[in-house]
Amino acid sequence: MFEKLKKMVSSSPEEQKSPERLLKLRESYDSQIKLMSQVGILTILPEKMALGIVGIDGKEYPVPTYEEIKEKLENRKEELEVKMKQGFTKLLLVPMAMPLDTLVEKLKQRLVAHKKDGKLFTTDEKPVELDIENPMWVWDEYTGADKDGKLVYYPKTFDKNSHKGKTKKELIDEGSPWRISLVEDLPDLPAENSGKSIGGRKQLEANKTAIDYLKMLQTEKLYQQEDGFTPEEWLTYFLNQIEAKNQIIDNYQSKGKVSFLTGAFFPSQGLLPYGDFNLDGRQAALHGDDPTLALSYYATRSSVGV
Repeated sequence: MFEKLKKMVSSSPEEQKSPERLLKLRESYDSQIKLMSQVGILTILPEKMALGIVGIDGKEYPVPTYEEIKEKLENRKEELEVKMKQGFTKLLLVPMAMPLDTLVEKLKQRLVAHKKDGKLFTTDEKPVELDIENPMWVWDEYTGADKDGKLVYYPKTFDKNSHKGKTKKELIDEGSPWRISLVEDLPDLPAENSGKSIGGRKQLEANKTAIDYLKMLQTEKLYQQEDGFTPEEWLTYFLNQIEAKNQIIDNYQSKGKVSFLTGAFFPSQGLLPYGDFNLDGRQAALHGDDPTLALSYYATRSSVGV
């Protein structure tokens, strides 16, 4: 069944070139399609007759094809090769147009399924306890926030009145129902003074404010081309980790850190999203918190849009 679905979105691969080789693009793409089909993100769209998602606007959005992604990589070959050499070598296909509430439900379902199969662990291979009845806590403000515009994306500041972020509808209207992301495959974010230097870039470390992280991404040369994670990106990466490795991410009570998601903002609250897994509470969680807060167990994630 999967092979038939894959053919609907794939084109014949050409001889691999540098971006493809660094990303193992054919393998990575096929893996993404398979994973998203397995967890129920991708469905066959009846009007488009292709694999894809239905957005918050009720419209159908096919998943980008292999050839489309390959072309985007080639068009920005030099700058993207720099980021790949800095550790951004994992491909994520992020269903940005999909309702955030739906994506949350997919993660809940997969957490429960993995726990029932005895396949849910920390990154150091310790079994994870899970609240089967409520596997994920989500702050009430998230409910419908991407549909009604209360949650904005890619803010320039965390100021209620001058954030310059965009609603999900605006992103879709601009032609971005899917985000093709390159990310560090880093389920445990580094503590302060423990980030590695890869390709001349120092990994983002814990114990800075979200304001500090956003400023670093905007102004420091080492972090050019990078954006903060959105909740959709975080959920997609979490799904990738549990499906590929049976592991949770951002477990601050073990080796990881809570992750600020600086690619989004709740202007009415003056708070930004963050995600984690709480071992004591036996839940994954999406919270909101103060962008001026800095703690030793808070860090952040960034991605490179293709």
